[in-house]
Amino acid sequence: MGRIENLNISFLKPNPVYKAGDTIQGSVNFRVNEPTRVNRIKLRALGKAIVHWIETQEPNDDRHIVTYESNEIYLNEEIILYDKENDDQLFNSDDYSFDFFIQLPNNAPTSFEHEIGQIRYNLNAKIEIPWAFGKSTKKSFTVISEFDLNEYPSLRLGLGVSDEKYLCCWPCRSSPIIANFSLLKGGYVPGEGIVFDITINNRTNKAINCMNVSLVQKIKFRANFKTKTSSRTVENFRFPSRVQEKSILNWNNSVLVIPPTCPTSNKNSKIIDISYLVLFDFCASGPHFPKEIAIPISIGTIPLKLQNENQQQNGIIDYEESKFGPYPDKILFHESEFEDLVEIENEKFKPLYPFLKDN
Repeated sequence: MGRIENLNISFLKPNPVYKAGDTIQGSVNFRVNEPTRVNRIKLRALGKAIVHWIETQEPNDDRHIVTYESNEIYLNEEIILYDKENDDQLFNSDDYSFDFFIQLPNNAPTSFEHEIGQIRYNLNAKIEIPWAFGKSTKKSFTVISEFDLNEYPSLRLGLGVSDEKYLCCWPCRSSPIIANFSLLKGGYVPGEGIVFDITINNRTNKAINCMNVSLVQKIKFRANFKTKTSSRTVENFRFPSRVQEKSILNWNNSVLVIPPTCPTSNKNSKIIDISYLVLFDFCASGPHFPKEIAIPISIGTIPLKLQNENQQQNGIIDYEESKFGPYPDKILFHESEFEDLVEIENEKFKPLYPFLKDN
């Protein structure tokens, strides 16, 4: 048993989710088992984006590894909760708690996790003890940059794409597959269903065996004057039936429910940009490449109000863990001050995102 144990960081609110511009209230708590002197108790609030990836390049047969890395700092504040120079007290055996208040910047981007890059907000507490190793702990929390869909009236409008796809190229090109793909609107929040209609006019002599509608997250990572684009599927709807050759098939009012996911970027981060599209892909029988039709959408944090009313859609906004993750904390490994962490809270951290639930 050490002289100091159970070092932890607690928040005043039960769910550690804060909007950009909010004030974080909480406390650093610990137990002293035997009379101990302490030099200092400090708390550091750090909000940071880190992008990191590696590429293998072979110019002129000279194979080498190139590392791309960049970072942005949105919050970096240190609070001295106790300093012996101001109050040289002996900490007797007891439980102790030190309150803190931290103001988040108004332009703080939303928390985000990916294997290539992340936007992570941490609190790091450290107790410095004379002639002994200190005690440290950290705790991650979620920041949400509000995206009110109602500020963009065009997101109320339906979206549609009509396209012709061919199974082969000229001169042996097939008859076309004509696909009509439409969405009820262009703006959503997690928890809502994306309502879509699809019409497939298959004029070929091949059956269409597989069809999917997917919500796809596209991320652009920027470092060293280079951009790396990555995509991942947020949710997928697979059609149970096929489209026979020389036939037409319709699907109306089908629904793809959006799981908890990061909202569309509002450009507060210059090195991580997040956008979304709804992708309809299909493939015909035989050795043919899949065909795709995509419609960009926006995912926000405040749902569209019902038309001709002042109320939001029926339901309440709660917070649920991200569909993706957890990922290792890249920020922790870049901050040498806290390399001696003894107790690590929330090792498997996932951000909490707004999620629309039924009343």
